[in-house]
Amino acid sequence: MANRVDGLIRELLIEAILLWEQEGFSRYSDGEVPCTVRIYDCACRVIEGDSLKWALIHAQYDGPQPNRAMRAGLEDPAKASRPDLNVRIGSALVHVEAKRLHLRESLPKKYVREGMRRFIDGRYSSDGHGLGAMLGYVLRDAPPDAITAVNAVIAEEADLGPSHSLQIPTQWSPRIHLTTSHHHDRLRLLHHTVDLRAVAASDH
Repeated sequence: MANRVDGLIRELLIEAILLWEQEGFSRYSDGEVPCTVRIYDCACRVIEGDSLKWALIHAQYDGPQPNRAMRAGLEDPAKASRPDLNVRIGSALVHVEAKRLHLRESLPKKYVREGMRRFIDGRYSSDGHGLGAMLGYVLRDAPPDAITAVNAVIAEEADLGPSHSLQIPTQWSPRIHLTTSHHHDRLRLLHHTVDLRAVAASDH
């Protein structure tokens, strides 16, 4: 089941990114939310475009995920984690976290500490399948350089280190780099780096 979920979430996000690329990566601004809502829209249209192929897939935008203690009335549900996207694949729920990414503004640190760690620390449950996904919107600098900067941050984290690093990325297309990182409890994070350099956001 895990491999099936792995393949489907990869394929859905890649197809959504490719559809967004066909539309010139149009977006309201370079902010994380305006980029992510475009991925969500494109993913929904990919699913709607082939309802047979994607019959068991459902994408949800920015949905709070109360944990068991919250659901039992033992913790405040207002503090529930809010992954940027949630994709249900049959009985499996895969959380997707998105972050802007380049070498400035401490964005590699934010990618690790405010993105990857939400999976590693258990705030985003892997629902038994040990899988999560990250989206990185590269606005400056080359994607491989941004990934190297992320790995440098991981190497400096006392409880992580090089074994948690993103593997050597594969350039799936001119605008998409794919890689994977492995963590405790067989947790795997699928990273999708989208090169938005030289593709301007809408003017408002």
